[in-house]
Amino acid sequence: MGILIGQEAKPMITFENLSKRPSTFKSFTGVSVVAFEELLAQVTPLWVESERARLARPQRKRAIGGGRKPALALREQLLLTLVWLRLYLTTEALGDLFGIDKATVSRYTRRRLPVLRALARPP
Repeated sequence: MGILIGQEAKPMITFENLSKRPSTFKSFTGVSVVAFEELLAQVTPLWVESERARLARPQRKRAIGGGRKPALALREQLLLTLVWLRLYLTTEALGDLFGIDKATVSRYTRRRLPVLRALARPP
């Protein structure tokens, strides 16, 4: 995980540090910091419901609440997903930038894209 093999990777990109540079934030994500926060407010209840449905499936072996906790909060997952959509970096590069494994990047984007698509569809 990360650039330094065998060591805990410290994220180079976080909402905290990127939002302090609005022009860089927009070039990485395609949206302003304000638009990002509005999108996060719209997406959060949809993501919560999506996760609840995924975790409640009958074939699940662990109880809800069991298993590994997310490495990134929803805000960081949205940031990662928008950076991926905007810049189309490899999962390995995104993993290094966000301090997570490339498989985690893939899992986050795979789970978050359907919710973003549903939000983008007209009623």
